Amino acid sequence: MEFAKLLVVFFAAINPAGVLLAMRGKQGHGPGTPRLTIAIGAGLAIVLFVLAVVLGTRIMDGLDLDAESFRIAAAMICAAVGVYTLWTGVPGSQAPGEPRIAHGWFPLGAPLLAGPASLAAAVSYSVDRGRWETFGGAVVWVLVSALLLALWRGRWVAAADGISRVTGALLIVVAASLAISGIKAV
Repeated sequence: MEFAKLLVVFFAAINPAGVLLAMRGKQGHGPGTPRLTIAIGAGLAIVLFVLAVVLGTRIMDGLDLDAESFRIAAAMICAAVGVYTLWTGVPGSQAPGEPRIAHGWFPLGAPLLAGPASLAAAVSYSVDRGRWETFGGAVVWVLVSALLLALWRGRWVAAADGISRVTGALLIVVAASLAISGIKAV
């Protein structure tokens, strides 16, 4: 049951439909994104998640935060990303003049597959639920997102937009749950 909760948390934080929409229209990317670019982006995300779960306790110690306080901070990050996604349909910035994609590192690897919400959740849950269970929950959705991007041909954009926005709302619910559990523990 705990792993199922982690799957829901990381589904909401990574938002596979939002990843598809954010990559749509990038220079040479989106539908038909080269598989090497996708592999590099997924690889970077996996490395960032390993670092988040392995160094989670050290990160909190370095910031002089206890697990409960970090859980509340992670909730704020998740809520902000969720509101942005609910409003715009995509989990990342779509600023005009955004630089060309750097071979999967940016923006696919970070901040889309391993973004602020998913990394904050990884640090928070790794302390409470265990490192590798948390890592497994995140990696499932990194790989699913990479597979969907590799197979996506640009169809069903309206459906992806709707799913992404609902996923943003789910991320707000996850944020509320994180905040409440952090406040209860304090």
